[in-house]
Amino acid sequence: MVAPWLVVALAGCYSYVPVRASELAPGTPVRVWISAEHAERLAPILGRRDRELTGTLAGRGGDGALTLSVPVAVSHAGLSRQWFRQRIEIPPPALVDVEVRRLDRWKTGGVVAAALAAVGYLVVEAFSGHTETDPGESPKGGVDRVVVPLRR
Repeated sequence: MVAPWLVVALAGCYSYVPVRASELAPGTPVRVWISAEHAERLAPILGRRDRELTGTLAGRGGDGALTLSVPVAVSHAGLSRQWFRQRIEIPPPALVDVEVRRLDRWKTGGVVAAALAAVGYLVVEAFSGHTETDPGESPKGGVDRVVVPLRR
């Protein structure tokens, strides 16, 4: 039950940070924003008109163009979907912004602190020895025994 919440919380520990395209090394995961005109040109290749593309920097051309490897899905007769990676080139005039995903230390610290506080609370509650009883009723020690007859 904790694992799904932990995955969601840790996913929020990252943020995208703008960088200059010249600072990136091939193999770097990136998110790029492209012009509307270039998104229109890439639509037949990618199957969508997204101005935001997430992929991996595959290389850089001599003219400053970026070559990205981006995920693309192809449907077969509407029954199955196959994913593959397509290399696309983005010339400098079409490149609006480049971002990389970085660990956000403040968000991560907050998630870790909240998780530790929750675990600490659960441990204290588990070992505190408090029992809930009605007023005037004395608490019973141990576990009530339940007997279910299997034969008559």
